[in-house]
Amino acid sequence: SHMRKVVPLVVAGGMLLASGGTISAIEATAKTVDLVVDGTPQSVRTHQGTVGGLLRAEGIEVVGQDIVSPSMGTKLRKGDDVTVSFARPVDLTLDGTPSKKWTTALTVGEFVEELGIRPESKVSLPLDAEIGRDGAALDVTTAKRVTVTSGAEHPQDVLTTEATVEEALKAQGIKLSDKDEVTPDRGSAIEDGMAIKVKFREEKRTTKDVEIPNKTVRKESDSVPKGTEKVQTEGSPGKATEEWVEKFVNGKSVSKERVKRTVVTEPTDRVVIVGTSGMSPTGQTETCEASNYGEGQMTASGERFDPCLLYTS
Repeated sequence: SHMRKVVPLVVAGGMLLASGGTISAIEATAKTVDLVVDGTPQSVRTHQGTVGGLLRAEGIEVVGQDIVSPSMGTKLRKGDDVTVSFARPVDLTLDGTPSKKWTTALTVGEFVEELGIRPESKVSLPLDAEIGRDGAALDVTTAKRVTVTSGAEHPQDVLTTEATVEEALKAQGIKLSDKDEVTPDRGSAIEDGMAIKVKFREEKRTTKDVEIPNKTVRKESDSVPKGTEKVQTEGSPGKATEEWVEKFVNGKSVSKERVKRTVVTEPTDRVVIVGTSGMSPTGQTETCEASNYGEGQMTASGERFDPCLLYTS
């Protein structure tokens, strides 16, 4: 089969095949080399003198970003290894920043390794996915180490591929309410070495019924003897409901405040009539003097008993 390849060349070269010796001399310049194209090896017998000649003869076209080893001008010797790695375009979005990269990596995993990022990083294609000659589009979020302090707990080192503070906390199973305080802000982009702190703020509302004390109103009247008092109306306390808000930070109470007070029933006054008339309590001036207690006996409490004060409330 080699002979058939050589003959047309010789004729084209205008040489006569006069002797078998000429043919064997041409045959002697052929050598076998190993050609590896994109990781696939093949054994090639060639008359070419350089790597570039070999590739041209094999119809392998290389352009700017492709890698050929050894270089194109290198002289070929028997048994040489020639490696061709075609560069593939990768539309890379790395942590939100787009760029165009060229790679000779055959798989996504090899390309990610070339990027030199943490293996825990998030990649939009499987690592064993092949990158064809026409390239690939890849979205990579690098894993970043952050410190998370959740409430009163100790700070924890966390490796995250989330884009924002809020997403990173959510991925850690930390539930946030609108009132909770997060630093830096929830929407902040995650950066390597960032310290994230969460203060859990809680409010508890309670409603309680309270009594509104009633006032005592004194009214003077000459229908009641001077020096005596009479309760006209007992009156009653009112009722109100109060709303209180207690604030907690990381489960600890920090303040209590009354935010609302609603009167349910108004109190009614206690009314006391104060006597102003000069008459005796019974209206008969002789009653006090005629009483058995005229002497003004001692009472149990040690005070003098005065029958004229019987009306006092």
